[in-house]
Amino acid sequence: MGFLSSMYLWLLPLSTLPLLIHLFYNRKFKTVNFSSIKFLKILKIDTIRKVRIIEILLLVIRTLIVLFIILMLSKPVMKSKSFSSLTSNNPMVCVIALDDSFSMTKSKKIISINDFYSDDINKIIRTLPLNSKINIVSLTDTTTLYSGLMNNFNNKVSGKMKSTYSDYSLLSDYLDNFSSEFNKEVHIFSDLQESSFRNVDINQSEDWNVFIHDLSTSENNISIISAKIINEIPTINKEIEIEVLVQNDSPENIKNALLILNIDNMNIGQHQFDLSGFEVKTYRFKTILTSPGEHVCSFELIYDNLFGDNFYYFPIRINSDINIGILSNSNTDHYFLESALKALSDSNKEISYNFKSTLINDQSMIVENDINFIFGYDFISNNNIESSIIDHFNNAGDTYIFPSKDENIKSTDNDFFEFLSYDQNTVHWVEYDSTSFYNVSEKNIYSSTINNLFIPTAKNTADPFFKIFKHFQFSDYKNPVILIDGKSAWEKIESQGGSINLLGFNFNLNWTNLPMKASFISFIDLLINMSIYSEIKLYESGDYLKQDNKEKIIKTPDNKIFIINNNSDPFMFSNPGIYSTKENQKSLNMYVNPPYIELLYNKVDFKTMRDLYENVYIVQNEKNLENYIKTSRIGVELWRYFLYMAILLIIIEMVISNQFFRRI
Repeated sequence: MGFLSSMYLWLLPLSTLPLLIHLFYNRKFKTVNFSSIKFLKILKIDTIRKVRIIEILLLVIRTLIVLFIILMLSKPVMKSKSFSSLTSNNPMVCVIALDDSFSMTKSKKIISINDFYSDDINKIIRTLPLNSKINIVSLTDTTTLYSGLMNNFNNKVSGKMKSTYSDYSLLSDYLDNFSSEFNKEVHIFSDLQESSFRNVDINQSEDWNVFIHDLSTSENNISIISAKIINEIPTINKEIEIEVLVQNDSPENIKNALLILNIDNMNIGQHQFDLSGFEVKTYRFKTILTSPGEHVCSFELIYDNLFGDNFYYFPIRINSDINIGILSNSNTDHYFLESALKALSDSNKEISYNFKSTLINDQSMIVENDINFIFGYDFISNNNIESSIIDHFNNAGDTYIFPSKDENIKSTDNDFFEFLSYDQNTVHWVEYDSTSFYNVSEKNIYSSTINNLFIPTAKNTADPFFKIFKHFQFSDYKNPVILIDGKSAWEKIESQGGSINLLGFNFNLNWTNLPMKASFISFIDLLINMSIYSEIKLYESGDYLKQDNKEKIIKTPDNKIFIINNNSDPFMFSNPGIYSTKENQKSLNMYVNPPYIELLYNKVDFKTMRDLYENVYIVQNEKNLENYIKTSRIGVELWRYFLYMAILLIIIEMVISNQFFRRI
């Protein structure tokens, strides 16, 4: 307990006045002459004792009355543990942290932070002592929205609500900058999204008094969390299955919500559904596309008025004409590859391939091919096609280079590895004996796309996908696709959309049993379509576009134009939607959705909050917020209770005194 006006405690000695007065008057005796002692009989021993008890009782009551009046003037308060050093008039440092992340508004419109939080900010400021310093910051990036004395605050803050996620670890780092200050208080306004606390250490900000204002709402809302294409490689005239994940963000049951699939601005299908409170559910749509190219897709929800999470954008890309080059000195090198390509071309007439005789005579075809398969590490240098491979690489083409079936360590003595900036001394030959081999399984493959291809054929993910009997290994690896005994057996070099894949094994059965696997044709299909598959990247709002040395023109969903070059700041996808970029006359769509962690809503529990912050108050639906904050800050004022007790004792004293003197 503390006192807001402690100077009045100096008056506490006055509480002894009733006792002093009582003692003073008891020392004065008055002599009364009796004519007869018969009057003494009237006085009984018990009456005298009763008088003394009443006098003592009145003395105690009068002492308490004076004591309670002095305590009332001193304004006693029952202080909280966290605010024990603060009095009502001490200036303080107050940080107001505003959650400006996507989950706060879930809106497609641009909303200013001032419009969203103005009332809350002013309520906090009205509770602060004069000359207190306030810092108002955003939770997504701790941008300072206002810094100065509360007296100078003009009731406005700058900035817009964002479509990104918040990170409370940034706030903890920000608060550390005030380590030398006393009387520190922070107000956090947030919906308490659990993912926002994933990087926060336990017992943060121990010297801060923390108010967490819970702004989570029970308003009915459904979010589209994600969407993905089930088919590894979509193709024309074949069924394509699309999976979408939705969540009910409220505790209430939802009925008759409508989910719509749009492809190329056409309503392809829709599904009506119900969800119980906080339920997450998956739905699948099936369709067939009859033309190659990129198809612009989106899911749309029709139910609530929070439109920001009612849309999810993604593409379906189907290869059009695929031109493939096969370069080798022996037909046996590419026998299984050619067989797989024949099977694929029967079902997809867009696939065409040519061999060495045609390609060497017209090397422009090598450059223009979508994919080149080369057998023999020395084939490129022996046939003087280095420049064609480089041009193909720079033209965003993909090249797969295998050893020939008779290749051995001695045949690596050429300039091929210098061409790839590889030290050939780090390339080693590995051959197992006739009774052994290496089982390649999920743990060896560093490509989720390839792993997903083989997993359905394995009994479990630990089972081998295929066997390798001999191979080259690249010790100096940088970007491995397959690792065997810690060394790369498939190395991938990427740049500006193109790739060169250096494989350490041949498709010959003396090297591997992969061609005998049922998934081999699908594996070749994957290699053919890998370039388009890898180009599909879904961005989240708040992501930055990867910079390179090329100038780009970017068009945003609201039709704003940005020119990006080496002198530009990194470009951030600020809002969800479909962006388009143009580079060297080549156009590309970029699909941006709200952050996954903002869409998948889970509220952090209060125990976690109390573990994170030493001195914390969690504010929920307080109708009189200002009163609550003042009470929490300085404690519960007790002066009125002492006033009530003093009044009650005065009444009791008056009643006892009146009855007592009447009887006397």
